[in-house]
Amino acid sequence: MRLGDCYTPVAGERFDLICTNPPQMPTPPARERADAAAAADNGGVDGWRILGRVIDGASGHLRPGGRLVFSIFAFLGRKSAFARLEARDFTPALLATEIQSFPRIGYERLEHIRSIDHEGTLASEVPTSVERLIVQGTRA
Repeated sequence: MRLGDCYTPVAGERFDLICTNPPQMPTPPARERADAAAAADNGGVDGWRILGRVIDGASGHLRPGGRLVFSIFAFLGRKSAFARLEARDFTPALLATEIQSFPRIGYERLEHIRSIDHEGTLASEVPTSVERLIVQGTRA
């Protein structure tokens, strides 16, 4: 096991597959905390703080034809995920979806989550569930 920040522990290495499910709960401005409990949830203001770094650095760690696979809440946006992958020369695909219970911490942040849900995936009433997307980006 290697521990470190993002790709630092695997500098210079290449893989066929990178798979991740990083913290991605959108965090309202001025509500971010640095403690360990918060680190498990906080994905930055738009939910993409860590996953964006993973996508940005994946090309340098994948062999040609290699795949980056990650899970996101639908309210982060399938179109946004695809655009981020395409901007880094990945071919995006949706591998699977599932419905899960709406995250407990999401209720505290519901107004903020609605403000970043540009694809309108959340129901207008208080949500009880959320769609989860498994997204793949294939390196050229």
